[in-house]
Amino acid sequence: MTTTAQSAESAESQSRRDLLAQQIEEVKAVERREAELDAADSRRQRLLAQGYSDEDVDAIEAIRRGAEFAVLTAMAQCKRVWIEGGILRVEGSQAEKHESSLKYFNALHQGHPRTVAAVVFARLSGDQA
Repeated sequence: MTTTAQSAESAESQSRRDLLAQQIEEVKAVERREAELDAADSRRQRLLAQGYSDEDVDAIEAIRRGAEFAVLTAMAQCKRVWIEGGILRVEGSQAEKHESSLKYFNALHQGHPRTVAAVVFARLSGDQA
């Protein structure tokens, strides 16, 4: 086999591997989305069984999604994100912007050791503290 033929075969093999890797990632993304939908349905059913109305459950889910978005954005754009005294703290050039977007979710309520933002951050980051 000539060097040119080997190069063409190698490039074709790499192309097949790349395509296969892309397909695997797409399947994983679909599986993650299905798991997210199942979890959301499970949460909804649990809350409805506890006596919450559909409107209450929708409001709770909207708060959960808003908190996740604010925390994920802060995690992506801030130099450092951590929990201190039950409150989510951020540091970096855009910290003020993110503190503002987290403000609603970062209020420590009486009887709770952490804010909603801190709970979401701990879950997303795998922090058990």
